[in-house]
Amino acid sequence: MKIISSYNQNQNKNIPNFTAIRIVKTTPEQFLKFQNEFADFCSQNIVFRAESIEQSNFFNHLKQLAKKENWPLEWLFNNAIQFKLLKRDFSENLPMCVFTGKDKFKLVLYTLKHTFSNIIAGSKATSRASTEGNIPLHLCPARGLKEVADIDIPRFKKFVDKRKAEYMSFDEFVNEVKAGKI
Repeated sequence: MKIISSYNQNQNKNIPNFTAIRIVKTTPEQFLKFQNEFADFCSQNIVFRAESIEQSNFFNHLKQLAKKENWPLEWLFNNAIQFKLLKRDFSENLPMCVFTGKDKFKLVLYTLKHTFSNIIAGSKATSRASTEGNIPLHLCPARGLKEVADIDIPRFKKFVDKRKAEYMSFDEFVNEVKAGKI
């Protein structure tokens, strides 16, 4: 039988929680500022700006496609808007999602859990888009990723809420990071 003194119990209450999920209301400018000012924090944790991890994958695909093909990112985003993969104001109200500590591992498990079904859904949507011919070929894989992201958003919100994610403003979050609370 293990006996823990009240001194140890009281000390443990004062230890900050280094495992956390934060959903932070940000603008695109605030997100870039945070990434630049807290590069070490971002490299040690999972930080992205999207409604879900799959939506982040969709945005990253578009960025990588523009880079690979040497296209201006703005042109590709406008092309995606024209073919209804994005809304004109898509980047204005996206939250910054931050996973630290054990919650990084939980996010990886979440992603692995849905990988197979996401691959199937994405492949079907990509195939359908290329067969229908109502979207340029370079956007067909993006269509598949977009459909997976749309499926994932409610599921992801349920995942973060179940794990008691904290919703906060950008200033509150930056103060928490500066104070070493996360």
